[in-house]
Amino acid sequence: MRIRHFCYYLTNWSGITPRQEDWDSNKIVKCLKEKAIKGYIDLTVGGTNLHVDNNNRQEFLHRLWTAVGQSMAGALTEQTAIVPIPNSTGIVGSPAKLSSAA
Repeated sequence: MRIRHFCYYLTNWSGITPRQEDWDSNKIVKCLKEKAIKGYIDLTVGGTNLHVDNNNRQEFLHRLWTAVGQSMAGALTEQTAIVPIPNSTGIVGSPAKLSSAA
């Protein structure tokens, strides 16, 4: 089975000395959750080098989703499964808690 991923993300930091990649992934997740990031990330998205900080994170997300879409478009087959990663409070076997929209 081939697995495609776009970044590694530590879910348990205890006993681990974070590497730069771990801090960068943490900032990417904060962007995805629409939370403020401290500092910056230097990375390449879709062949474009970006210096992402809190002020231009929306541009980063736009480029990220475009690149992910282009990457996935060439890889999808009838045997493809997209598996979302649950948030940190997700527990296997636990019923879903849906928030009510106001």
